[in-house]
Amino acid sequence: MSACWAWLKVPHMLSRLFPSKPAKSSPFSEFIRTASAAEKKRVYADVLKKATERQNQVEAKARAKKGPEEISA
Repeated sequence: MSACWAWLKVPHMLSRLFPSKPAKSSPFSEFIRTASAAEKKRVYADVLKKATERQNQVEAKARAKKGPEEISA
């Protein structure tokens, strides 16, 4: 094998020196893998609704603090 192809062995050698550990499952990854499309859609809609509500609250606080004339839409 010529020297120009030696670099192809590097990933294989590194994986033997530093074996990867199996990833731990999280509740979120478990949900993504096992939930039905309808359930995912319902959860995503709920998350978007709550995020929008929080964003509106932050915006309202900024308006109250600065005044409506200082905040441009």
